[in-house]
Amino acid sequence: MTADQALQAGMKEANDFFTAIQKGLPGYYLLDLEELSDEGYKEMELKDDPYLRQKVDQLAQSFQAGYNTNQQQQQQPQQNDDEQTADNTTNNNTNNNNTPTMATHSGNISFSYPANWTQKNRPVPQLPILTTTFTSPGATHGAIEIYQVPGATNPAQAMNYIQQTLLRLGVQVRYAPDGSQNGLTRFTGNSVGARGIVYHWEGFMKSVNGGVEGVVVGAGPNKAFTTVHQAIMNTIN
Repeated sequence: MTADQALQAGMKEANDFFTAIQKGLPGYYLLDLEELSDEGYKEMELKDDPYLRQKVDQLAQSFQAGYNTNQQQQQQPQQNDDEQTADNTTNNNTNNNNTPTMATHSGNISFSYPANWTQKNRPVPQLPILTTTFTSPGATHGAIEIYQVPGATNPAQAMNYIQQTLLRLGVQVRYAPDGSQNGLTRFTGNSVGARGIVYHWEGFMKSVNGGVEGVVVGAGPNKAFTTVHQAIMNTIN
């Protein structure tokens, strides 16, 4: 198969799975691993495999590529004065509420974000459900991610699918429901990569035609949310 054919085949399997779950067909289950662990079930103990460990690290590094792209560009010697100034925009170009100048993204879920953050479409080829990112300069202040999960019938299914997909890339995701906002289902959680870096985030999910779309606002690596993140989340609708 080509990459596109493999993606289509995989998404068909995912759609068939969610359809079967919705119909209650035998043999199809969604399992809550944390709940099973609390009940005494234990995961398999696998022998250490240096080759597999290396592959997981490589996948995790490529997952971070979307966040690191802007940082690498800033290190290029041909960087002009405007690009060098961009890093300081968040601090210098503020209003009376110490909030950076904001731009607006309009879509199934709309929100405002700092105007100097960098937008990138399809940032991680291994993660096609991640359609767009808005990344802070140097990725030090976090990012906004937009996910599209075709075939998911509700936000809970979409979150479960995202969790399992990221796990295959070496990223462990923990989350919990966090109420609602402007008709969106809200989740709070954190993600831990192979290097042990923790990202705290808030997710906002909405059922759309053909699936579920979600917007995730993440803090910087091993950092807490700031007033900037709160300002972004307050605009999500």
